[in-house]
Amino acid sequence: MDGVDTLTRPSRVTPVGPADRRPRSARVVGTIASLCLLAAAVAALIGLLSIVAAVQAREWQLSRTGDLGPAGAVSCVTSTDCWAAGWGGAMEHLSAGVWTASSVPGAYQDVMALAGVACAATTACWAVGLEQDESGEHVLVDRYTGGGWTTAVGDGTPGQPGSGALSAITCVTRDDCWAVGDVENQSSPEFQPLVEHYSGGAWSVAGAPAPAAGGSLSAVTCAGADDCWAVGATGGLEQLGGPGSSPLIEHYAGGSWTVVSAAPPSGAAGLDAVTCAGAGGCWAAGYAGAYLSAQPLVLRYRGGAWSAVATPRISSNDGAAVTAIACQSADRCWAVLVLSVDEISMGPVPPPTLPLSASPPLLEHYAGTGWSAVASAEPLGGPGSLDAVTCLTSGTCWAVGSTASAAGFRLLAESAS
Repeated sequence: MDGVDTLTRPSRVTPVGPADRRPRSARVVGTIASLCLLAAAVAALIGLLSIVAAVQAREWQLSRTGDLGPAGAVSCVTSTDCWAAGWGGAMEHLSAGVWTASSVPGAYQDVMALAGVACAATTACWAVGLEQDESGEHVLVDRYTGGGWTTAVGDGTPGQPGSGALSAITCVTRDDCWAVGDVENQSSPEFQPLVEHYSGGAWSVAGAPAPAAGGSLSAVTCAGADDCWAVGATGGLEQLGGPGSSPLIEHYAGGSWTVVSAAPPSGAAGLDAVTCAGAGGCWAAGYAGAYLSAQPLVLRYRGGAWSAVATPRISSNDGAAVTAIACQSADRCWAVLVLSVDEISMGPVPPPTLPLSASPPLLEHYAGTGWSAVASAEPLGGPGSLDAVTCLTSGTCWAVGSTASAAGFRLLAESAS
Protein backbone atom coordinates (compact mmCIF):
# COMPACT_ATOMS: atom_id res chain seq x y z
CA MET A 1 0.00 0.00 0.00
CA ASP A 2 3.01 2.34 -0.01
CA GLY A 3 2.09 3.56 -3.47
CA VAL A 4 -1.21 5.02 -2.30
CA ASP A 5 -0.42 7.23 0.62
CA THR A 6 2.99 6.55 2.10
CA LEU A 7 1.72 4.10 4.59
CA THR A 8 4.95 4.58 6.47
CA ARG A 9 5.53 7.23 8.84
CA PRO A 10 7.38 8.04 10.20
CA SER A 11 7.94 8.65 12.29
CA ARG A 12 9.41 8.41 15.44
CA VAL A 13 7.44 10.19 18.01
CA THR A 14 9.05 13.40 19.12
CA PRO A 15 5.97 15.29 20.26
CA VAL A 16 7.41 18.74 20.31
CA GLY A 17 10.41 18.23 18.12
CA PRO A 18 10.25 19.49 14.55
CA ALA A 19 10.78 16.26 12.74
CA ASP A 20 8.93 13.44 14.45
CA ARG A 21 7.47 12.20 17.71
CA ARG A 22 9.85 9.76 19.36
CA PRO A 23 8.23 8.63 22.62
CA ARG A 24 8.67 11.75 24.67
CA SER A 25 12.20 11.10 25.85
CA ALA A 26 13.28 14.06 23.73
CA ARG A 27 11.17 16.44 25.82
CA VAL A 28 13.46 16.39 28.80
CA VAL A 29 16.28 18.16 27.02
CA GLY A 30 16.12 21.96 26.81
CA THR A 31 18.05 24.74 25.18
CA ILE A 32 21.18 24.41 27.34
CA ALA A 33 21.45 20.69 26.63
CA SER A 34 20.96 21.36 22.93
CA LEU A 35 23.92 23.74 22.85
CA CYS A 36 26.08 21.26 24.74
CA LEU A 37 25.44 18.71 22.02
CA LEU A 38 27.08 20.89 19.37
CA ALA A 39 30.51 19.61 20.33
CA ALA A 40 29.30 16.02 20.35
CA ALA A 41 27.87 16.43 16.86
CA VAL A 42 31.26 17.41 15.47
CA ALA A 43 32.77 14.26 16.94
CA ALA A 44 29.95 12.25 15.38
CA LEU A 45 31.01 13.37 11.90
CA ILE A 46 34.35 11.65 12.30
CA GLY A 47 32.67 8.36 13.12
CA LEU A 48 30.34 8.68 10.15
CA LEU A 49 33.17 8.80 7.63
CA SER A 50 33.27 5.01 7.71
CA ILE A 51 29.66 4.92 6.52
CA VAL A 52 30.38 7.14 3.57
CA ALA A 53 33.27 4.86 2.64
CA ALA A 54 30.85 1.93 2.49
CA VAL A 55 28.58 3.60 -0.07
CA GLN A 56 27.22 1.27 -2.70
CA ALA A 57 25.15 3.61 -4.84
CA ARG A 58 24.28 7.25 -5.36
CA GLU A 59 20.73 7.13 -6.59
CA TRP A 60 19.37 10.02 -4.57
CA GLN A 61 19.11 13.52 -5.98
CA LEU A 62 18.41 16.83 -4.27
CA SER A 63 15.19 18.64 -5.06
CA ARG A 64 14.59 22.36 -5.14
CA THR A 65 12.78 23.28 -1.93
CA GLY A 66 11.10 26.21 -0.27
CA ASP A 67 11.51 27.66 3.22
CA LEU A 68 9.83 25.04 5.42
CA GLY A 69 11.60 24.21 8.67
CA PRO A 70 12.55 20.64 9.57
CA ALA A 71 10.16 18.13 8.01
CA GLY A 72 9.40 14.78 9.59
CA ALA A 73 6.59 13.39 7.44
CA VAL A 74 5.95 12.94 3.73
CA SER A 75 3.19 11.47 1.59
CA CYS A 76 2.90 11.20 -2.18
CA VAL A 77 -0.04 10.58 -4.47
CA THR A 78 2.27 10.50 -7.50
CA SER A 79 5.97 11.11 -8.00
CA THR A 80 5.19 14.79 -8.65
CA ASP A 81 2.42 15.35 -6.10
CA CYS A 82 3.65 15.15 -2.49
CA TRP A 83 3.17 16.86 0.86
CA ALA A 84 5.81 17.31 3.56
CA ALA A 85 4.94 18.39 7.11
CA GLY A 86 6.92 19.49 10.12
CA TRP A 87 7.52 21.95 12.94
CA GLY A 88 5.24 24.93 13.51
CA GLY A 89 2.43 23.50 11.46
CA ALA A 90 4.25 24.33 8.24
CA MET A 91 3.43 22.31 5.15
CA GLU A 92 5.17 22.13 1.81
CA HIS A 93 3.71 20.85 -1.45
CA LEU A 94 5.54 19.31 -4.39
CA SER A 95 3.92 20.31 -7.65
CA ALA A 96 5.41 20.78 -11.11
CA GLY A 97 8.80 19.72 -9.77
CA VAL A 98 9.04 22.43 -7.10
CA TRP A 99 8.31 22.39 -3.36
CA THR A 100 6.30 25.44 -2.28
CA ALA A 101 5.16 26.46 1.19
CA SER A 102 1.55 26.14 2.30
CA SER A 103 -0.07 26.94 5.63
CA VAL A 104 -2.27 24.96 7.97
CA PRO A 105 -4.53 26.37 10.70
CA GLY A 106 -3.68 26.12 14.36
CA ALA A 107 -4.28 28.12 17.50
CA TYR A 108 -0.68 27.93 18.71
CA GLN A 109 1.52 28.05 15.64
CA ASP A 110 4.78 28.45 17.57
CA VAL A 111 4.23 25.31 19.65
CA MET A 112 2.58 23.18 17.04
CA ALA A 113 4.02 20.14 15.30
CA LEU A 114 2.73 17.99 12.47
CA ALA A 115 4.18 14.51 12.83
CA GLY A 116 2.29 12.58 10.15
CA VAL A 117 0.68 13.13 6.76
CA ALA A 118 -1.19 10.77 4.44
CA CYS A 119 -2.93 11.24 1.10
CA ALA A 120 -5.39 8.78 -0.41
CA ALA A 121 -5.87 11.04 -3.46
CA THR A 122 -4.84 14.46 -4.74
CA THR A 123 -7.69 16.12 -2.86
CA ALA A 124 -7.88 13.73 0.09
CA CYS A 125 -5.04 14.35 2.55
CA TRP A 126 -4.76 14.39 6.33
CA ALA A 127 -2.05 15.71 8.66
CA VAL A 128 -1.80 14.90 12.37
CA GLY A 129 0.25 16.06 15.32
CA LEU A 130 -0.22 18.23 18.36
CA GLU A 131 -0.72 21.73 19.67
CA GLN A 132 0.63 22.71 23.05
CA ASP A 133 -0.42 25.48 25.42
CA GLU A 134 -0.37 26.12 29.15
CA SER A 135 -2.91 23.37 29.77
CA GLY A 136 -0.90 20.69 27.95
CA GLU A 137 -0.92 18.95 24.60
CA HIS A 138 -3.92 18.61 22.33
CA VAL A 139 -4.49 16.35 19.36
CA LEU A 140 -4.35 18.17 16.06
CA VAL A 141 -5.88 16.84 12.83
CA ASP A 142 -5.92 18.93 9.64
CA ARG A 143 -7.58 18.07 6.36
CA TYR A 144 -6.92 18.97 2.73
CA THR A 145 -9.66 18.57 0.14
CA GLY A 146 -8.24 20.96 -2.43
CA GLY A 147 -7.82 24.69 -2.07
CA GLY A 148 -6.46 24.75 1.47
CA TRP A 149 -6.03 22.98 4.79
CA THR A 150 -8.69 23.10 7.51
CA THR A 151 -8.72 21.89 11.12
CA ALA A 152 -10.77 18.76 11.71
CA VAL A 153 -9.81 18.14 15.35
CA GLY A 154 -7.84 20.63 17.37
CA ASP A 155 -9.00 20.64 20.97
CA GLY A 156 -8.41 17.62 23.16
CA THR A 157 -8.62 13.92 22.42
CA PRO A 158 -12.19 12.62 22.03
CA GLY A 159 -13.11 10.06 24.63
CA GLN A 160 -9.71 10.02 26.33
CA PRO A 161 -8.51 11.46 29.65
CA GLY A 162 -5.42 13.64 29.91
CA SER A 163 -3.62 15.28 27.01
CA GLY A 164 -2.93 13.49 23.77
CA ALA A 165 -0.87 13.68 20.62
CA LEU A 166 -0.84 11.85 17.30
CA SER A 167 2.41 10.78 15.70
CA ALA A 168 1.45 9.03 12.46
CA ILE A 169 -1.39 8.46 10.03
CA THR A 170 -2.15 6.16 7.11
CA CYS A 171 -5.10 5.91 4.73
CA VAL A 172 -6.30 2.80 2.95
CA THR A 173 -8.95 4.81 1.07
CA ARG A 174 -10.52 8.27 1.33
CA ASP A 175 -12.91 6.94 3.96
CA ASP A 176 -10.63 4.57 5.86
CA CYS A 177 -7.73 6.14 7.78
CA TRP A 178 -5.90 5.28 11.00
CA ALA A 179 -3.88 7.60 13.25
CA VAL A 180 -1.78 6.59 16.26
CA GLY A 181 -0.01 8.28 19.15
CA ASP A 182 -0.43 8.36 22.90
CA VAL A 183 -2.35 9.89 25.78
CA GLU A 184 -0.56 11.33 28.78
CA ASN A 185 -2.19 10.43 32.08
CA GLN A 186 -1.94 12.05 35.48
CA SER A 187 -1.35 8.65 37.08
CA SER A 188 0.65 5.51 36.36
CA PRO A 189 1.27 4.37 33.70
CA GLU A 190 2.32 7.75 32.37
CA PHE A 191 1.41 7.11 28.72
CA GLN A 192 -1.18 4.95 27.03
CA PRO A 193 -1.32 4.03 23.34
CA LEU A 194 -3.86 6.00 21.33
CA VAL A 195 -5.51 4.84 18.08
CA GLU A 196 -8.08 6.90 16.19
CA HIS A 197 -10.07 5.87 13.10
CA TYR A 198 -11.74 7.81 10.32
CA SER A 199 -14.52 5.92 8.57
CA GLY A 200 -15.85 8.62 6.28
CA GLY A 201 -17.88 10.74 8.70
CA ALA A 202 -15.77 11.67 11.70
CA TRP A 203 -12.77 10.59 13.71
CA SER A 204 -13.35 8.29 16.67
CA VAL A 205 -11.11 6.69 19.28
CA ALA A 206 -10.56 2.97 18.73
CA GLY A 207 -9.61 0.61 21.51
CA ALA A 208 -5.84 0.14 21.66
CA PRO A 209 -4.42 -2.52 24.01
CA ALA A 210 -2.21 -0.98 26.68
CA PRO A 211 0.75 -2.84 28.21
CA ALA A 212 0.92 -2.81 31.99
CA ALA A 213 3.86 -0.42 31.80
CA GLY A 214 2.04 1.84 29.34
CA GLY A 215 3.56 2.99 26.09
CA SER A 216 3.35 5.04 22.91
CA LEU A 217 2.63 4.23 19.26
CA SER A 218 4.81 6.01 16.75
CA ALA A 219 3.97 4.56 13.32
CA VAL A 220 1.12 2.85 11.48
CA THR A 221 0.64 1.16 8.10
CA CYS A 222 -1.95 -0.99 6.37
CA ALA A 223 -1.55 -3.78 3.83
CA GLY A 224 -5.34 -3.80 3.44
CA ALA A 225 -8.54 -2.66 5.10
CA ASP A 226 -8.35 -5.47 7.67
CA ASP A 227 -4.59 -5.81 7.90
CA CYS A 228 -2.92 -2.90 9.72
CA TRP A 229 0.14 -2.64 11.96
CA ALA A 230 1.12 -0.04 14.57
CA VAL A 231 4.46 0.06 16.36
CA GLY A 232 6.09 1.97 19.20
CA ALA A 233 7.62 1.33 22.60
CA THR A 234 6.46 0.37 26.07
CA GLY A 235 7.05 2.34 29.25
CA GLY A 236 6.81 5.90 30.46
CA LEU A 237 9.18 8.81 30.22
CA GLU A 238 11.66 7.27 32.62
CA GLN A 239 11.81 3.96 30.72
CA LEU A 240 11.88 5.08 27.10
CA GLY A 241 15.38 4.72 25.76
CA GLY A 242 16.38 3.02 29.00
CA PRO A 243 16.46 -0.57 30.22
CA GLY A 244 12.71 -0.60 30.82
CA SER A 245 11.62 0.04 27.21
CA SER A 246 10.78 -2.67 24.70
CA PRO A 247 9.19 -2.83 21.22
CA LEU A 248 5.41 -2.52 21.09
CA ILE A 249 3.63 -4.07 18.09
CA GLU A 250 -0.14 -4.03 17.60
CA HIS A 251 -2.18 -5.58 14.77
CA TYR A 252 -5.63 -4.91 13.37
CA ALA A 253 -7.24 -7.82 11.52
CA GLY A 254 -10.75 -6.42 11.56
CA GLY A 255 -12.79 -5.88 14.70
CA SER A 256 -10.12 -4.81 17.18
CA TRP A 257 -6.42 -4.21 17.75
CA THR A 258 -4.30 -6.82 19.53
CA VAL A 259 -0.75 -6.84 20.88
CA VAL A 260 1.61 -9.07 18.92
CA SER A 261 4.75 -10.50 20.47
CA ALA A 262 8.18 -10.20 18.90
CA ALA A 263 11.50 -11.55 20.09
CA PRO A 264 13.02 -8.36 21.53
CA PRO A 265 16.74 -7.70 21.58
CA SER A 266 18.44 -7.61 24.95
CA GLY A 267 18.34 -4.24 26.69
CA ALA A 268 16.35 -1.20 25.69
CA ALA A 269 14.59 -1.08 22.33
CA GLY A 270 11.75 0.69 20.56
CA LEU A 271 10.16 0.92 17.12
CA ASP A 272 9.62 4.14 15.21
CA ALA A 273 8.67 2.97 11.70
CA VAL A 274 6.62 0.32 9.94
CA THR A 275 5.72 -0.45 6.32
CA CYS A 276 4.19 -3.30 4.33
CA ALA A 277 4.99 -4.34 0.77
CA GLY A 278 2.04 -6.72 0.61
CA ALA A 279 0.20 -8.70 3.26
CA GLY A 280 3.14 -10.91 4.23
CA GLY A 281 6.04 -8.55 3.59
CA CYS A 282 6.17 -6.05 6.44
CA TRP A 283 9.11 -4.29 8.07
CA ALA A 284 9.40 -2.44 11.38
CA ALA A 285 12.40 -0.44 12.52
CA GLY A 286 13.75 1.71 15.33
CA TYR A 287 16.58 1.40 17.83
CA ALA A 288 18.17 -1.14 20.18
CA GLY A 289 20.36 -0.22 23.11
CA ALA A 290 20.66 2.66 25.56
CA TYR A 291 19.54 5.86 23.91
CA LEU A 292 22.86 7.63 23.30
CA SER A 293 24.60 4.43 22.22
CA ALA A 294 21.70 2.77 20.40
CA GLN A 295 22.08 0.98 17.08
CA PRO A 296 19.49 0.60 14.30
CA LEU A 297 16.95 -2.17 14.83
CA VAL A 298 15.06 -3.74 11.91
CA LEU A 299 12.40 -6.44 12.23
CA ARG A 300 10.79 -8.40 9.40
CA TYR A 301 7.40 -10.08 9.38
CA ARG A 302 7.44 -13.42 7.59
CA GLY A 303 5.63 -16.66 8.17
CA GLY A 304 3.34 -15.11 10.75
CA ALA A 305 6.11 -13.87 13.07
CA TRP A 306 8.40 -10.87 13.59
CA SER A 307 12.14 -11.41 13.84
CA ALA A 308 15.23 -9.21 13.81
CA VAL A 309 17.46 -8.96 10.74
CA ALA A 310 21.04 -7.75 10.54
CA THR A 311 21.74 -4.11 9.64
CA PRO A 312 25.00 -2.13 9.35
CA ARG A 313 26.31 -0.67 12.61
CA ILE A 314 26.70 3.08 12.85
CA SER A 315 30.29 4.02 13.68
CA SER A 316 29.39 6.73 16.14
CA ASN A 317 29.60 7.23 19.87
CA ASP A 318 26.27 9.03 19.85
CA GLY A 319 23.98 6.23 18.75
CA ALA A 320 21.55 6.12 15.83
CA ALA A 321 18.07 4.87 15.03
CA VAL A 322 15.85 4.26 12.02
CA THR A 323 13.15 6.91 11.81
CA ALA A 324 11.31 5.73 8.69
CA ILE A 325 11.19 2.82 6.28
CA ALA A 326 9.47 2.33 2.91
CA CYS A 327 9.50 -0.22 0.09
CA GLN A 328 9.39 0.13 -3.67
CA SER A 329 8.74 -3.62 -3.84
CA ALA A 330 9.10 -6.65 -1.61
CA ASP A 331 12.82 -6.84 -2.45
CA ARG A 332 13.73 -3.16 -2.55
CA CYS A 333 13.34 -1.03 0.56
CA TRP A 334 14.87 2.13 2.02
CA ALA A 335 15.39 3.25 5.61
CA VAL A 336 16.47 6.66 6.88
CA LEU A 337 18.39 7.12 10.11
CA VAL A 338 19.32 9.92 12.49
CA LEU A 339 21.95 10.19 15.18
CA SER A 340 20.57 10.24 18.71
CA VAL A 341 22.39 13.51 19.26
CA ASP A 342 20.38 15.09 16.44
CA GLU A 343 17.06 13.98 17.84
CA ILE A 344 17.62 14.85 21.46
CA SER A 345 18.91 18.27 20.54
CA MET A 346 15.51 19.30 19.24
CA GLY A 347 14.15 19.34 22.81
CA PRO A 348 10.93 21.07 23.88
CA VAL A 349 11.74 24.40 22.24
CA PRO A 350 11.59 25.70 18.65
CA PRO A 351 14.62 24.76 16.55
CA PRO A 352 17.60 27.07 17.11
CA THR A 353 19.17 28.91 14.21
CA LEU A 354 22.55 27.17 14.33
CA PRO A 355 23.22 23.67 12.97
CA LEU A 356 23.01 21.06 15.70
CA SER A 357 24.72 18.38 13.68
CA ALA A 358 27.60 18.06 11.29
CA SER A 359 26.38 14.73 9.95
CA PRO A 360 25.43 13.90 6.38
CA PRO A 361 22.01 12.29 5.81
CA LEU A 362 22.00 8.56 6.55
CA LEU A 363 20.32 5.92 4.39
CA GLU A 364 20.25 2.14 4.32
CA HIS A 365 19.05 0.00 1.40
CA TYR A 366 17.61 -3.49 1.17
CA ALA A 367 18.02 -5.17 -2.22
CA GLY A 368 16.64 -8.62 -1.48
CA THR A 369 19.61 -10.15 0.33
CA GLY A 370 20.53 -7.76 3.12
CA TRP A 371 20.75 -4.15 4.31
CA SER A 372 23.68 -1.91 3.38
CA ALA A 373 24.63 1.71 4.02
CA VAL A 374 24.08 4.07 1.08
CA ALA A 375 24.92 7.75 0.69
CA SER A 376 22.21 10.27 0.04
CA ALA A 377 22.74 13.47 -1.91
CA GLU A 378 24.81 15.97 0.06
CA PRO A 379 22.77 18.99 1.23
CA LEU A 380 23.75 22.36 -0.17
CA GLY A 381 25.01 25.01 2.20
CA GLY A 382 25.35 22.91 5.34
CA PRO A 383 24.81 19.57 7.12
CA GLY A 384 21.44 17.89 7.29
CA SER A 385 19.44 14.80 8.17
CA LEU A 386 16.57 12.82 6.68
CA ASP A 387 13.64 11.85 8.91
CA ALA A 388 10.93 10.40 6.65
CA VAL A 389 10.72 8.38 3.45
CA THR A 390 7.95 7.06 1.23
CA CYS A 391 7.96 4.96 -1.92
CA LEU A 392 5.41 4.54 -4.67
CA THR A 393 4.76 1.26 -6.46
CA SER A 394 5.97 3.03 -9.60
CA GLY A 395 9.43 2.97 -8.02
CA THR A 396 9.88 6.62 -7.10
CA CYS A 397 10.84 7.41 -3.50
CA TRP A 398 10.96 10.70 -1.63
CA ALA A 399 12.86 11.35 1.58
CA VAL A 400 12.54 14.57 3.60
CA GLY A 401 14.23 16.11 6.59
CA SER A 402 16.14 19.28 7.29
CA THR A 403 19.35 21.05 6.42
CA ALA A 404 20.90 23.58 8.76
CA SER A 405 22.92 26.73 8.28
CA ALA A 406 23.52 29.98 10.12
CA ALA A 407 20.29 31.23 8.55
CA GLY A 408 18.26 28.44 10.17
CA PHE A 409 16.59 25.19 9.17
CA ARG A 410 14.89 24.51 5.86
CA LEU A 411 13.34 21.54 4.10
CA LEU A 412 15.68 18.90 2.72
CA ALA A 413 14.02 16.79 0.04
CA GLU A 414 15.63 14.06 -2.04
CA SER A 415 14.23 11.61 -4.56
CA ALA A 416 15.27 8.30 -6.09
CA SER A 417 13.82 6.04 -8.74
